[in-house]
Amino acid sequence: MSITPSPPHAEGVGLPWDVAVGDAVDDLAAARRALGDTFTVTSGDDTYLFTFSPAGVAAFYELPRTLRRRASPTS
Repeated sequence: MSITPSPPHAEGVGLPWDVAVGDAVDDLAAARRALGDTFTVTSGDDTYLFTFSPAGVAAFYELPRTLRRRASPTS
């Protein structure tokens, strides 16, 4: 599945279950300030979509459940 147009990508940002990071929350907040409310992060083998806008969150939850993958790094 792909998103068109592709959202901005946060370079150099990782997630703690994939790579060693200083403060992932600060890194994501900085990416949001730089890129806006919707952006992607590649960490390990996966690319994650982050969306914080009300419209983006609503659109995400309108997708069929089979297209929304939920995973917990602690499970």
